Amino acid sequence: MGERLSAYDASLLYFVSELGFGHTGSISLVDGELSFDEFTRELKAKVQDLPRFRQVPAFVPLNLAYPTWEYDPRFDLAKHIDHLHLEPPGSRDQVLAAAADYLSTWLPKDRPYWAARLLTGLENNQSAILFKVHHAIMDGVGAEAFQRVMFEEDAPPIRPEASQETPPLPSASTRLFIGLRDNMLTGLRVASRCPANAIGLVRWFMSDDARETTRVRRIFKEAQGLRFPFNTPSCGSIRVATTRFLLEDLRALGRAHDATVNDVLLTIIGRAVQRYAKERNIGTASKVMKIQIPVNMRKEGEARNMGNIATLAPVPIPLDCEGPVALLKYISEYMRAVKKCRAPLATHRSIGAILFCLTPMFAPVVQRWVASVKSQRNSMQPGKKVGAAMIVSNVPRRPAPLRIAGRPVTMRYPIGGTTPHIGIGCIAMTCGPWLGITFSINTTGAADIELLINLIEQSHEELVGESSSQ
Repeated sequence: MGERLSAYDASLLYFVSELGFGHTGSISLVDGELSFDEFTRELKAKVQDLPRFRQVPAFVPLNLAYPTWEYDPRFDLAKHIDHLHLEPPGSRDQVLAAAADYLSTWLPKDRPYWAARLLTGLENNQSAILFKVHHAIMDGVGAEAFQRVMFEEDAPPIRPEASQETPPLPSASTRLFIGLRDNMLTGLRVASRCPANAIGLVRWFMSDDARETTRVRRIFKEAQGLRFPFNTPSCGSIRVATTRFLLEDLRALGRAHDATVNDVLLTIIGRAVQRYAKERNIGTASKVMKIQIPVNMRKEGEARNMGNIATLAPVPIPLDCEGPVALLKYISEYMRAVKKCRAPLATHRSIGAILFCLTPMFAPVVQRWVASVKSQRNSMQPGKKVGAAMIVSNVPRRPAPLRIAGRPVTMRYPIGGTTPHIGIGCIAMTCGPWLGITFSINTTGAADIELLINLIEQSHEELVGESSSQ
């Protein structure tokens, strides 16, 4: 039997609504015309270094245990890749539309959960590669490791392994027996740790970290969050828009105000939403935009691990803050408090405990209901408390040159899902000297996506101008 999915990874297999697809993706722009034969050869070689791209989840009967990753004995690369030649002129808008359409379709469940498409016919003699990968396979940091294998020359594999003939998938009875055995062993391990965990929990509750975590959570919970017109239930299709900034410019803004690049990014987004609310005549006095940001929870030495080893940190962004610099200072101080008290660690452990208590049998039922369209629409009714209005991910990576088939990859834009109950997502990722930013939004709210991108760019210029004048 292969490696068993964690409760969190398995939850992402189940957390798919009738109209939500559970996968993320990316656009990679390549300098030069890449042929489909070259594209196929490159992927055939690279996939050998990515075990998850040759594996399928083997579900246990009646969901009595979480699935395991098993090598697909029928794996066929040709079923995962295809080619689309754009009509002239092959513009940026055509690429974004093609990416949105591609990510608005389900991944087949009878093969490993990923797909790739080569786009040719782009202007300026470029090509583009679209990927879509199920979120259960990797989070943002896992995506960075995937990017290294796929586009960096001489990159080591995610997990080196000896080549061997792929065995058949384990039978249902084997999966059931091994799953129940693993459940029992997991229960024994948890029980053996209960005394130590209980003592650790009591000590934590008596610590300053616990008091500060409670204070930070209370700030977020009690803040009057707004729901915006772009917060819509899943509708089965998305649209995407992109922009980019020089990473060194964002670092310079951070250094000038003792803030991080992530603080600067959140400030630019916060100011853009302030402007958006003004454009839409939405009152913002004493209101906030509630954002959730993924936080990497990998331990030392786990940087290249696939899967999802992350949690969410809540950030309330005031919408009535005067000036971008004042907002940046508020966000940087808030984030320092969050990091100091290790609030994300407490959240990570709480989510883990909840998922463990759900058990594999009940988790799929609960998670599918939570992500259902009916549940989304109910949570978005007027008067309902706002949990979050946006997920914002910033994926750091080392500045190494990216290439495929000897051609440079000039830019990569990650694409996230729209997230049930939120309807919009934002992901940023470094590529060379740039920080590429992508918004994905349900088509029911797509009228606002170009406006948001324009406001993001204006807010960046505003922050640069006010910082220069001080």
